[in-house]
Amino acid sequence: MRRYPAGTTLTGILLLLSIWRLGAQEKPAESREMPGTLYLVGTRQFTKVDLRTNTAKSHELITLAGMEFPDECNSHHPPQSCDWYASEARLDLKDGRLYFVTPGATPGDAPEAGEDETDSSGFAVWVIRLREPALEKKIEIPPSSQIPTILLTPDGKRLFASYEGEDAQRWTVDTIDTTTLAKIGTVKDTGHNILDDYFPTSAGYVASGKFIVNGNTRIQVEGGQFRVEDFDPRRKLKAADLKKLSEFEKTDMGGQKFLPAVAVVMAPVKDKMLEWVLNEAGMETGFWTVDMETGETSPAVVIKSFAKARLIGDGKEFAVFEGRMKPATQWEAPKFVSTGRISIYKVDSGTLAREFNIAELKGDSEMLCTSGDGTLAAYRYEKELVILNLQTGRVTRVAGTIADFPQPGYAGACEFGE
Repeated sequence: MRRYPAGTTLTGILLLLSIWRLGAQEKPAESREMPGTLYLVGTRQFTKVDLRTNTAKSHELITLAGMEFPDECNSHHPPQSCDWYASEARLDLKDGRLYFVTPGATPGDAPEAGEDETDSSGFAVWVIRLREPALEKKIEIPPSSQIPTILLTPDGKRLFASYEGEDAQRWTVDTIDTTTLAKIGTVKDTGHNILDDYFPTSAGYVASGKFIVNGNTRIQVEGGQFRVEDFDPRRKLKAADLKKLSEFEKTDMGGQKFLPAVAVVMAPVKDKMLEWVLNEAGMETGFWTVDMETGETSPAVVIKSFAKARLIGDGKEFAVFEGRMKPATQWEAPKFVSTGRISIYKVDSGTLAREFNIAELKGDSEMLCTSGDGTLAAYRYEKELVILNLQTGRVTRVAGTIADFPQPGYAGACEFGE
C-alpha cells in the first residue's frame, strides 16, 4: 500500500529492491523566474530567498490554496481531517509555477451524518504562480485511500497525476496539459506492480524521455503505459572498482556474496544516479555513479568514515559530507550529524577536487539543493538556512525565519533560479 509521508513505506521497498533485485508554445516572458532567487517548498510553507540580499520571505501553502485552519483544528481533540499538509511538490521555474498535492477538502471538514466517509477523501493538485505567489488553479483528483503522486515531463508541457483507481492496487494516471491546465488523457490499470506508476519527489526522467527513474528502478514509458523494470547499478562496474568495493560485500541466506548497492534517494542528474554502500562497522562508505540509461559507471570512491553524498551542479562532481548518524529517540527521528568536513570529487576520475573543514556546519545539517553550475548550495544548519559556496567553502547566513524546510528526496522541493 502507498502511504504518506513519501518515502516512509515505499522507500523501504525501494531499498530492498536495490539490494535484492538486481507541442511547443513559447512561454511568455513575464512568466519566467527572477534571477538570483532560491525557492524552497516544505509540507506547509513556500519560501522565496533573494540571493542578492540573502533575505527570505515565507508563505503558508494553505493560504495560497485559499483556505485556513478553522478553530476546531486548534482544539484539544481536533478532527483527523485537520492533518492538512502538502506533498509531492514540483517546481517548474521555466513556466513560473509550483505544483503540490493536498487533501481536497477544507481542514476540519468531516462527513455529514449518513455520508460515506470516502466521499470526502479526494485530493487536489494546486497550481501556484511563483512571481507573486497566488493560486492559479485547483485540479481535483478522485477519492483515493492513498496520496496521489505527480511528475512533470522533461519539457514541462505535461503533468502526470497517479492515484489509486476504483479497484485497490489498480492505479490510474491522468495527463494534464500545463498550458491549459486541463486533463487531456487518462490511463487506467497502468500496471500490476506497485512501483509501475509511483512518482515521488525523488523520481525524474532521463534526458531521452524513455524512462522515469525512481531509485534503482526504471519505469518504461511507452504507448501511455508505465512498466517498472529491474536495473542493476553494479553490472558495469570495472574489475578495479569491484576489488575496491569488495570490503562492502555481504552474504545472502544462500551463502552468496553480493554488493548492496543503494541509490542516494534523489532525482537523477544528467541521467546519473549516485550509489552508496556502507561497511558492517558503519565506518567506511563507498560511492560511484551509474548512468540510468546505459548502465555505465564511474570510478568508485571509498571514504574512511560514515558519510552522505550528493551529486552537484550538472553531475560532473559530487560532494561528500562526513559525519555520523544520531540514533532515533522517543521524541526524534534519526539525524545525520556533520563533522563539517566536506570533500568534492570529480565523477569521471574519482579524484579529489577540493575539500573544506567548516566549523560553522558541525552538527545537525543537510544540503538541500545546488545551483545549476554547482557553485552554490542551499544548506540547512540546525534551524537556519545558509548558502554554501562549494568553490570556496564560504558560508552565508540567510536572514528570516524558515519554519518548514524541504526533506531532500522525500518531501518538498528546492531549486535555484538562474
